[in-house]
Amino acid sequence: MRIEESDEQIIIQPQGEVRTLLIWLHGLGADGHDFVPVVEQMGLLERFAMRVILPNAPQQAVTINGGMRMPSWYDIHVPDLTQKADFTGIQHSVERISRLIDTYKPETPASIILAGFSQGGVVALHTALQREDVSGVIALSTYLLKFH
Repeated sequence: MRIEESDEQIIIQPQGEVRTLLIWLHGLGADGHDFVPVVEQMGLLERFAMRVILPNAPQQAVTINGGMRMPSWYDIHVPDLTQKADFTGIQHSVERISRLIDTYKPETPASIILAGFSQGGVVALHTALQREDVSGVIALSTYLLKFH
């Protein structure tokens, strides 16, 4: 297992060929480090020849938190998450995750899995619904918004 880290993401690589891509998105105010121990404990890297990418959300003001800047996949305006949803912010994050998929998916036929917690789950679900090559989603403590 090799770990590569930058400001934008953490990439965990198996030894040898990659056949599976897992992109795991953190929740509001967190970063990619949150799920590194989970990935390591699951022991999936070598068993499934899995590359894992743990991207960091950009730092941005979050309205519901008094405009405080924090890692966030999109803005949250009001407590009712179905009202005044930041569809533009969600779509920007979906596009970023789609670029990661296109950049890091294996050349051989592969499984692409998205996982996300809270805000990351929203982005994982919306990304999967916009792509035909995603074969699975793990959505933890999250919700799906209807685009209007």
